[in-house]
Amino acid sequence: YFGPSAEEMPLLHYWSLGVEEQFYLVFPALVMFCHRWRPRALPFVIGGLLLASLIACEAVLRVDPAAAFYLLPFRAFELLIGAALALPGVRFPKSPAVGAVAVAAGVGAVLAGMALITEQSPFPGLLALVPCLGTALAIWGGERSESLATRLVGSVVPRFLGASSYSLYLVHWPIVVFARPA
Repeated sequence: YFGPSAEEMPLLHYWSLGVEEQFYLVFPALVMFCHRWRPRALPFVIGGLLLASLIACEAVLRVDPAAAFYLLPFRAFELLIGAALALPGVRFPKSPAVGAVAVAAGVGAVLAGMALITEQSPFPGLLALVPCLGTALAIWGGERSESLATRLVGSVVPRFLGASSYSLYLVHWPIVVFARPA
């Protein structure tokens, strides 16, 4: 992704859309299968797949970093963190103080990931847990509590960035590629 030829590939970043689409095709089938045959097994299946994907990613990262970065089996744990958070029965904090601390810690983890993860960092692997768990923690903490942290994250500028980030993601790399001098 950060190689020299990446600057010449305007559609390079669409690989992540492919990974997401694969997940969104496979995951609902998994949920329906579990619901039909073993409804109570779903949290364990998600947890097991999450752990297996993370372990596989960490192992493959050492021998084939491109595969670990680009392929669904090695990135599924990131999507499964969100799926685990959405499971029925997940308990969200009732205390505004606990929610506020969780949101602040989650946002702090995401910002730390942005500041500390570099092109030279072994990524995704265990390092991907920093932004993924940070995001999950912020969502978990802000789901049912109103606090200064949730109000700040939910204020106009972050909401605008959130609402426009996907569209910006879709067009950012082609703009970067075509804006470079030939």
